[in-house]
Amino acid sequence: MSATIALSDRGFSPTRHANGHAREDHSMSFPLEQDKTLQNGNHTSRGGGKPHMMGLQDSMPNGHAEPARRPSSPGSELDTVTAELGDTISLNQLQTESCDAAWAERIDTLGTADLCAEFINHESSVLPAITAALPVISALVDALVKRLQAGGRVFYVGAGNSGRVASMDCSEMGPTFSVDPSQFIALVAGGSRAVMQAREDAEDSESNGAAALEAMQPKAQDAIIGISASGRTPFVLGALRAARNAGALTAGITNCQPSGFGRLGVQYLVKALTGPEFIAGSTRLKAGTAAKQILNMVSTITMVHLGKTYRGLMLDVRVRNHKLRVRGRRILRQVCGGGPAYLLGKVETYSTGRSSLSTPQDVKSIQIPHLVDLSSPSADAAIDSHIQLCQANVKLACAVAVSGLDLAAALERLERINGRFYEFLALSQPSPLLLPSQNDELVLAIDGGGTNCKVAVATRSGQIAHGEAGACNITCATPDELVTQIRTATLSALTNLRNNQTGPSTQNKQQCLVPETDVPRFSRVWAGISGLHYSYNPAALAYRLETLLSVSVRDGSLRMTSDAPLLGACVGVDDSVQGGLCVIAGTGSVAVAVRKRPDGSVDQVSRAGGWGHLLGDDGSAFDIGRRALQAVLADMALLADEAGLFGEDLPDQGHASDEASGLEKAVLAALGTNDPAQLLPLILYNADREPKHQIAEVARVVTALAFPDDDDAAPDTQALGILQDAASSLVVSIKRLATSRLCTPSSDMLILSGAMLNLAPYRALFLDAWERQGLPAFRKTIVVKSASEWATRFLLRQTAS
Repeated sequence: MSATIALSDRGFSPTRHANGHAREDHSMSFPLEQDKTLQNGNHTSRGGGKPHMMGLQDSMPNGHAEPARRPSSPGSELDTVTAELGDTISLNQLQTESCDAAWAERIDTLGTADLCAEFINHESSVLPAITAALPVISALVDALVKRLQAGGRVFYVGAGNSGRVASMDCSEMGPTFSVDPSQFIALVAGGSRAVMQAREDAEDSESNGAAALEAMQPKAQDAIIGISASGRTPFVLGALRAARNAGALTAGITNCQPSGFGRLGVQYLVKALTGPEFIAGSTRLKAGTAAKQILNMVSTITMVHLGKTYRGLMLDVRVRNHKLRVRGRRILRQVCGGGPAYLLGKVETYSTGRSSLSTPQDVKSIQIPHLVDLSSPSADAAIDSHIQLCQANVKLACAVAVSGLDLAAALERLERINGRFYEFLALSQPSPLLLPSQNDELVLAIDGGGTNCKVAVATRSGQIAHGEAGACNITCATPDELVTQIRTATLSALTNLRNNQTGPSTQNKQQCLVPETDVPRFSRVWAGISGLHYSYNPAALAYRLETLLSVSVRDGSLRMTSDAPLLGACVGVDDSVQGGLCVIAGTGSVAVAVRKRPDGSVDQVSRAGGWGHLLGDDGSAFDIGRRALQAVLADMALLADEAGLFGEDLPDQGHASDEASGLEKAVLAALGTNDPAQLLPLILYNADREPKHQIAEVARVVTALAFPDDDDAAPDTQALGILQDAASSLVVSIKRLATSRLCTPSSDMLILSGAMLNLAPYRALFLDAWERQGLPAFRKTIVVKSASEWATRFLLRQTAS
């Protein structure tokens, strides 16, 4: 039998079995052996222990890192660990406490060399145990990165050897990666004294563990990782309970199965099952090795993702001693490739030109980088001075050295890209220039949607090529992530355009208009970005696009809108119409009204919808998927209730009922399961996909059932009804706009686009609903598959005029 590991940030939820009893779901995604109930065991709670906090010692009153203890209450949840765990876990049956009988008979008779060999043999089981847990570890790292980027903190909680391992890893984060001490904090049962000298009695109180964490005021964006070889240490469990109550991420690292971590329902349960120890119960051995390696892995890879390294170099280190001074020189030389580098030297002054009768002329100082040969005898001293002028930060020193920017500009650029040095290097590369005669040849249109980014590049002669990349919704990604997708799609389109220009018979690639290197200069760019209409900071994206594409919002060479107005290009290139109503139904939905101006430009004058999946998106793939899931869940609940009321047997757990609808079976199959109980968990807690996109994907199942490929096959009536309702809701959502004075159907066109409206049978349902609602017929109706291609045609028309 199998269970699964929860990779959700939302906490665990009870899953109801066929017998009506609830079970805490600890997971989903990675199959693991289901916990088995063990014999009862007894354990007495003893008070004790100050927690040791690495990183926030100075934040406590009087400089102490000890939180106020809460008086324990025999009836409270926090002090019932013995009752809970005593019912299920016996210390004598923990894997880490067990003894290898065959090994025990030999240990006292072996010589030193043989004992050393046996020790290594025992330790060799650590790596395979960790390897088996890699899927959960990698998911945990991804979750930690998001929380740290959002300003969250990571707490390690442990007792005894686990606490000392946690403290060691935590204390190295600052020297190795220049991490703020308040971001990685170790809470150790027994306080700082327990790090230097064991305090076995400090681990036995859940309330002390809870108080230690609560004193740090945990927030939802924080992450708490409990380390316990047995998975049952009361101090650690108390902290994890407090973390769960605060809505923070919870994770556990243990060497036993089942464990208290599993019963508690931590979201990320890392089980490194290392087996019996060389000396039974001495978990400083294999269990300790596993804990150290896992924490090293988690913290190091998290730092890599946060841009703290570059090509395996400890780039974000601060020079504070002789060893680090030598390392800083070596890193800077490696980053610069051994060639000349821009190093800060003497301070130069300049006048701002501002003066008055009462104040002298304003004079400011600036440190200008100068090229220095790194192979010269005096280079070491110059590098040392340069690093110190860069706040002793090797990464900042390297940024100045490779770019030639002054200190403030280099620091601003690093902060803008969240410290990712490889992106800094990409931004610092000079953009290739086209010949003057080529500057006005290229236009670019960007259709940045919630599912993918589609671009079209066109030449003045009318050649058009397309490129595609990932999701490009500004409300779901950072400006840097959006620019990465746009750059990827643009380079793909340029490659396709280059291939179209050269052709198989062209040998001389120098004749090619488009260079093979980087993004060229465009004469005009229209960027339609999903969510931009409601973005609080569109200027951040505009600045990056101006830098990437060599265009400007101010001179009109860059136009930025949300994605729907791109369809207004259809009005711009059609002289027979004066306006249009653009309706998009893809992952989301929106409608916009556009009007043509006397100068030929087309502007958005109003919109309906486009509020996202929480408040709108009627008739979209998300809406269809949501309706389908609601129908399936309602059917499943009704079947279970009827069976319970009439004393009928429920279907076997893990299998859909014979009475299940075709829609239910198809939805479960699409999600890769046959177990109805897994439907919601697979949607809500899938580590690989956001729930929004998971739900939208269900629309494919619905349309396949409603519109079968086989002409002789009858459509699924439930699926067809869902699509009819969704299409009707889309029409209703835009009815006010379509009948307002902003639309003139007699002289306007109706423009339909998006994945759903490009599906002919669904489009027919939409138009039927349009007619039933009594909405007016437009002068013409067109269906657009590529909004970006229409936009490039419009840009070329503007360029020619």
